[in-house]
Amino acid sequence: RFSFFCLAVVWAASAAYAARYMVESCPDNDDAKAEGIYLSGIWRILAPASLCNLLTQMCAMTSFSVFSANIGYVAQVSYGQSSIATATILLVWAVLDALGVGVMQSIRSACGMSILQTGRFTVVMMALSGILSMVLGIYAEHLWSYLIACFSQSLCLAAALVPLNVLYSEPLEDCAGLAASVELTLKYVPPCLYSMICTQSLIHSGVQSYMNLQSVSYLACPLFYLGYEAFRLQPMATSEAIAGKDPDKELVLTG
Repeated sequence: RFSFFCLAVVWAASAAYAARYMVESCPDNDDAKAEGIYLSGIWRILAPASLCNLLTQMCAMTSFSVFSANIGYVAQVSYGQSSIATATILLVWAVLDALGVGVMQSIRSACGMSILQTGRFTVVMMALSGILSMVLGIYAEHLWSYLIACFSQSLCLAAALVPLNVLYSEPLEDCAGLAASVELTLKYVPPCLYSMICTQSLIHSGVQSYMNLQSVSYLACPLFYLGYEAFRLQPMATSEAIAGKDPDKELVLTG
C-alpha cells in the first residue's frame, strides 16, 4: 500500500505542475497563444452541451468497467465456469466490440447518416440494450442470460463512443489537450468507483442485482444525450451573435 501511496503523490504533483505550467501545444488562435494557460478552456469544456456529451460517454464506459472488473468473479464463482471459459468470454466481448464499429459504419454508409445522426442512432441502440439487459436480469441464475446481456452491450459500446467523441472534440479543437484530459478523467475514474459498488452488490446481493446495476449505465445514456441535444446549439448561437451574423438562420441550416 505504501508504494501505491507514493505513486499517488507523484501523480498529484505532476497534475499540479501541469495545471500551473502546461499550455496547448498548437493553439489555433492568437488569444490562446497569448493566454498560454492550460486551464483556460475549462469553462468551454464544462458547458452544458459538452458536459452532457461527456456524461453520455462516461455511462457507456461504465458498463465495460463493471464487466471487466467483475467477470472473473461472476463467471467462476457465480456460474462455476473455468478460467478458460472466462478468458473466452472476454475475447468474445472484444470481438463483438470491434464488430459493432464495423456494423455501425456499414449502416452509416448505407443510410448516408451524418455523425450527429449516427450518434443518435447508437444512443438509441444503447438504450434498447439496457432495457434488454434489465429484462434478462430476471433470469440471472442462468449463464446465457448474463452473456446475452453483456454481449448486446459490447456491440454498442465502441460504436457509440466513436461518434460521441467526434461530436465532443470537434468544437474544442483549439483546446484539444485539456479536452482530452477531462474526457479521460470522466470516462475512467467515475466508472471505476461505480464498479466498486457493483462488486459489493454482486457479493452481498447476487447476480441479478449486479446485472441491474450494470444495465442502469446504458439506460442513463439517452437521458444525458437528450441534454446534449437540448444544449448543443447554444454555443453556436452565441458565437454567431458575436460575429454579427444571423444566429436563427445558422441554427436552421445546422439543425
